[in-house]
Amino acid sequence: MRYCSLLLLIFLANCTSMGMQDRTTHSALFVDHLNNMPMGKTNYLLWHNSATGNSGDIKIVHSYIHSSGAKCVDYQSTVNIQDGWPMIGIGSLDRSTEFGKACQMPDGRWRIIERVM
Repeated sequence: MRYCSLLLLIFLANCTSMGMQDRTTHSALFVDHLNNMPMGKTNYLLWHNSATGNSGDIKIVHSYIHSSGAKCVDYQSTVNIQDGWPMIGIGSLDRSTEFGKACQMPDGRWRIIERVM
């Protein structure tokens, strides 16, 4: 019985971690997209994980240089992530869109200045 319980816990933890991996993927692609986009242009990036069915998109609506000299963007970010669960129709679906402003700090990191969900 303990063996079955342990296997079930490992299985369920792995199912939940699939959603976390896709959230991490979305965040990494978001930062990569910010770092490599051309200034002054609208930009769009789509991603899809065929193994989990999860997806997302990142749209740079406006990019500009702030009066402080920082590179900034207005963005829209959407994720469609179904946390893995062994039974169809059970689990949590995160389908959310976020609007915001982000600026690049002097050390190269991006900081979200304003966020509306």
